[in-house]
Amino acid sequence: MTGSRDLTPRRVTGLRTRVGLALAATAVLVPALLALTLWFVVTSYLVSQRERLALAQAESNVAVVERALGQPDTPIPEVLNGLPRTTDTAILLRHRGGWYGTSVAPNPDALPKALTQLVMTGTAASQRVSMGGTPVLVIGLPMTETSYLQVFPLTELDETHRTLSTALVGVSTLAAAAGVFLGRAAGRRALAPLSPVIEATKAIADGNLATRLDGAGDPDLDEVATAFNRTAERLQRRVAADERFAGDVSHEMRTTLMAMLNAFELVESGPDLPPASREAFVLLGTELRRFSVMVEELLEISRAGEGDVGLVLEQVIIGDLVAAAADRTAGRQVTHISPSIERLRMRVDKRRIERVVTNLVHNAEVHGNGVVQVAVEPYAHGARIFVDDAGPGVAPDRRERIFERFATETAGGVGLGLSIVARHVHQHGGSVWVGDRPGGGARFIVELPEERA
Repeated sequence: MTGSRDLTPRRVTGLRTRVGLALAATAVLVPALLALTLWFVVTSYLVSQRERLALAQAESNVAVVERALGQPDTPIPEVLNGLPRTTDTAILLRHRGGWYGTSVAPNPDALPKALTQLVMTGTAASQRVSMGGTPVLVIGLPMTETSYLQVFPLTELDETHRTLSTALVGVSTLAAAAGVFLGRAAGRRALAPLSPVIEATKAIADGNLATRLDGAGDPDLDEVATAFNRTAERLQRRVAADERFAGDVSHEMRTTLMAMLNAFELVESGPDLPPASREAFVLLGTELRRFSVMVEELLEISRAGEGDVGLVLEQVIIGDLVAAAADRTAGRQVTHISPSIERLRMRVDKRRIERVVTNLVHNAEVHGNGVVQVAVEPYAHGARIFVDDAGPGVAPDRRERIFERFATETAGGVGLGLSIVARHVHQHGGSVWVGDRPGGGARFIVELPEERA
């Protein structure tokens, strides 16, 4: 039995984020490594310097003690207390089996036993230890029948280490923070040339196939721009060829279809149609009319694809234009015009706006359980057209897709009407979207920018 693989797609961090993180990590690691290196170098130097100075002082004191011990009846404690040293430095001397020390000398048992044994056997030694919670350096030097041990406190050196550590941590933290900021900024700057590529790709996806990239003389982007432009040009030619083909076929089909519809209407109006055949004949008429609508929509798309994209602007009263198209399509009065916009004149392409309203009302009648109302209202930058229906509404995840070609919510739809609406509205510089109607149903909203006559 074979185990199943987890096919869940893993979430991948964005390229800009990865570049920024890589630069930020470098900016964090480099100061940290430099700080550690500096800390080891400086502390090693300070410790070595302190040990050399302590050893030199201990050797000098040993010479004084040896001269003093060479004289009879030498008071050893006085000799030790008279040696040059700081007040917190202690000296211990083991002479002929006895221990002597300065006034601040520790108990001999507190000294490192291994170091004491080495010195007693004639070997000089030194060791850093902690005595009473205080770091000290113990130096032991052998003498004739005598062992000399001096304890040097390392409090100042320890404080210096802590101060240096704090300073290096602070500097490293600031450098890391600056590195993270600069890394993010560098990541954005490094990928900034890709922004035009992203925008151009979005424009192509939105249907603006004439979008092209300018390499702007950047050798790294010239190849990308060239490949993108070549792809966009091929896509544009392919789409144009498809639209021309659809237009040519639609023109041929339209002629035949009109003849069929005329013949159908002639037969339908005749009195001799057998009752048994009437149901099938009505079904045939319904399909012919639906097919006729599809052919007309294909012709509309093909005209735009063949270059008929220029607007023929003329002065119209926008409310009257919408009302005429909406009421005619619905077969009844469905339009309400806001009083503040009743006489508003705008420069629009009359044929295209009529087609926008007709398609939206037809969509509501056929696929939305009937149009409830068409409203024309003002807004800050022009006129806004609302088309409300009584249907179930449009799911949020389908509200953008329904404006694409051949996207339909019902089995009886072709999926071209709303794409034509979106094309004509965008040619006017406007926007169209669908939302929820208060009380249920769908509400299609068209915004036309203000270009008043």
